[in-house]
Amino acid sequence: MSEIITQKSERVTRFLSTVDRMTEALDKLSDSYAPRFGGEYYVSDVELTERLKISDRTTQEWRSSGKIDYIQFERKGKVLYRESDIQKFLEKHYLKAWQ
Repeated sequence: MSEIITQKSERVTRFLSTVDRMTEALDKLSDSYAPRFGGEYYVSDVELTERLKISDRTTQEWRSSGKIDYIQFERKGKVLYRESDIQKFLEKHYLKAWQ
């Protein structure tokens, strides 16, 4: 026999729960989405320190010593890095296992 599906039925509850989880996952993705600009992705100084788990003083030292390329808006303004420059920097400092 046909089952009457109501808002409180288990199937509807599970479906709505799944939709909620998917919505939360999409929200997280959209928060971290950075569109390409001129074919490049850019990362802020804050994002770089969070990703690499380093201090902002470390990135300041890298910039001051010319170890990494960056873009700075005005003096003491926001700092951006190209992801390709970050990748080059990391590859340059990569140490292979010697054993």
